[in-house]
Amino acid sequence: MAEHGQGTIVLGVFAGDPHALPSALLSDLLSDRRFPVIDLGANTPTDSFVSVAQSCDDLVGVGAGVALDALIPQALAQASEIRAALPKACLVVGAPAAAARRVGFEQVVDTVSQDAGHACDAFEQAALDTASDVSLSESSQSDGRLRCLRATRFTDSRGI
Repeated sequence: MAEHGQGTIVLGVFAGDPHALPSALLSDLLSDRRFPVIDLGANTPTDSFVSVAQSCDDLVGVGAGVALDALIPQALAQASEIRAALPKACLVVGAPAAAARRVGFEQVVDTVSQDAGHACDAFEQAALDTASDVSLSESSQSDGRLRCLRATRFTDSRGI
């Protein structure tokens, strides 16, 4: 389980979607795993995700959900904007599985999650990766080498 101080997670629901419950439930589950969480709730615009995430010195990632199939194309566009503004943050999206695959979320985000447990696991892995990246980055800087430490991660609900 993650320890306090390993980083903050910003959660919310994509703009236009009024379903706050999934975000609130995920927030509680991540808090149980000892993550500091900022839950922006339903109908969250891109600039809110970005400004809050950028204000976190210890950001692990951003989680955004969409419950309505009709909003998935709009959510993909918003996820692309979040990714562009926060290229190093772990980006986890919760969305109906079939619709998410149809529009290509996997090209933009690190993880498309169909359940809260999978999303929590993705953030825990991102926290571990961030801690490893910091250690490697410090080693790289000390010997003068630059390394690209960000690796894109995508898994589906089966962990593949």
